Amino acid sequence: MFRPRIELLILLVCAVIGLSAPISFISAQQVKERQVPFDSAGRVMEMTPSLAARYSLGGLSGWHITGDYSKARLYTTNDSSFVIIVTRRDGATERYDLSRIEVEEIRGRIGGGPGTGGNAGGFGQSPSVAGDRHARNMFVRNQVLLGLLVYGPFAARASSDESSVRMGTYLIVAGSTFLAATQLSGDITGPEVRLSTSGAIHGAASGAALAYAFHGEGKSQAFSAAVGGIAGTLIGVYSGGSMTESEAAGAGFGSDIGIVTALGVIGTINGEHYPSRISPRTRDGLLVAAGLIGYPIGVLYPRNANYSVTPGDISTLWVTGGLGALASSSFIANGNPRNGTVAAALTGGFILGTMAGDRLLVQRRDFAEGDATILGLGSIAGAALLGGVYLISDPDHHHPALGTSVATVGGIAGLAAAQQFIKPAPDGGHKPRVSFDPTGLILSNMFRSRGGPPLAAPFLTVRF
Repeated sequence: MFRPRIELLILLVCAVIGLSAPISFISAQQVKERQVPFDSAGRVMEMTPSLAARYSLGGLSGWHITGDYSKARLYTTNDSSFVIIVTRRDGATERYDLSRIEVEEIRGRIGGGPGTGGNAGGFGQSPSVAGDRHARNMFVRNQVLLGLLVYGPFAARASSDESSVRMGTYLIVAGSTFLAATQLSGDITGPEVRLSTSGAIHGAASGAALAYAFHGEGKSQAFSAAVGGIAGTLIGVYSGGSMTESEAAGAGFGSDIGIVTALGVIGTINGEHYPSRISPRTRDGLLVAAGLIGYPIGVLYPRNANYSVTPGDISTLWVTGGLGALASSSFIANGNPRNGTVAAALTGGFILGTMAGDRLLVQRRDFAEGDATILGLGSIAGAALLGGVYLISDPDHHHPALGTSVATVGGIAGLAAAQQFIKPAPDGGHKPRVSFDPTGLILSNMFRSRGGPPLAAPFLTVRF
């Protein structure tokens, strides 16, 4: 009696199962994501902090990434929606949904259209080349130049006194550098390229300086320079793998600043003394030590700053440091200052200039790598313009301090004009800074234990 109803129920269940299968299949298809390029040409498949700064993506409404990260990739689904997946340095991933309009805005910026930052590349750096390929090309190019200008000449000098043997050694070393660089560049990254190039130059200089400090002469200095350059390259490749672009740039900058500061201090101490208080051999040893110490200190600058520090930001500090040295020369331009006074003034002015650049530029803007060149050119143009006006008005140079002051004002004005021209993006984001003061905790407990009124002594501070 109930059999027809049972058969009807079975048919309904089968119909539901049959309809749910394609629906489930369609739903599974909808969540599949396919990686797509950031640019219209299909070359930029992975975005790094340096590439984002080069394209000035921080000012776009669709670029939601702030803080430090290792890479970002763009994906799309079958329904034409987009998502950026960001990988942080600690391995964590984040997802940011984008609309098609926002993706087109990013692609327009990378394409370098009118009024965009797409052409903000550094010297010899094509903004449309993918990150990994760009790093490989840069590494090979830099190493070939180092082989021609550093490894080859020093190896040739260390080989023999005969000109034919020297020339043969030079050609062998210079030619083999290309082959070695292509083999080593398989999975090279941007930070490794930066640090290996800086390490090669500093390593060669350090090798020659150490050989001289230990009474080496001629061939021994050349051999130490060649070995130091190659060792610096390998150490840079090894160390740069765990760094970001900003940290690698900061490491090289820290080493350079350490050497400049050491030179200023040594020049201040020696002054007019003859023989010098610090001998040339001791001086070279101190310079090598200052350069080595500067590397880890430079890494800490972008890593611990509570604001975004890009490689372009670090490059701008050279410009502001130069303006600081020019400004300090105004205090020693009149009269005949001693060598020690000149060294102290220029070194102090340079350091103060870098501090001012960090405060007034780096903490407020994110500069691309090519922006520092424009800022430097603007500063030089402004200083030359007002400096020329001063020379015309005072051809006999009665007031040299006034001339350097006027040139400094022109340099600062040129820097401001250049910044308005490049229009850098606002700072990419601030990180909270937590500080602990045990004194406040001790004082609070002391007053509480004695039954007195509570003392407002903060011991934990969070700054944003």
